[in-house]
Amino acid sequence: MSGQNKAPWDQHGNKHDEKKHGDGSHPSANIKVERSTADLPVKASSEKPTVGRIVHYVMPNALGASCCAAAIVTHADESGANLGVFLDEERHGTGGFRPVQDATNDEGKSAGTWHWPERA
Repeated sequence: MSGQNKAPWDQHGNKHDEKKHGDGSHPSANIKVERSTADLPVKASSEKPTVGRIVHYVMPNALGASCCAAAIVTHADESGANLGVFLDEERHGTGGFRPVQDATNDEGKSAGTWHWPERA
């Protein structure tokens, strides 16, 4: 062990076996896990919003431009969803919370509609 005093157990109370792991490391220390979003399910625009879900609300702008804001679904039925929209002072000119009633889903991101968040 090159002169270092290593405890014979790890932080979880598991005893190290120097014979199996000559360097004292855990066998899973060198395993690399690759993650891909390709195999995650894609939300269909027909998926119904439910109370508590996070969506993006497209904020209408007087100049014709629009930007998305995070929102939480507070009520949903056949006609649309009521949202609590979280405003960012830097992006939206004012901070705080704005209630929106009967917003409809539009994955085309038209102003005044909601859509599912994009994947990173």
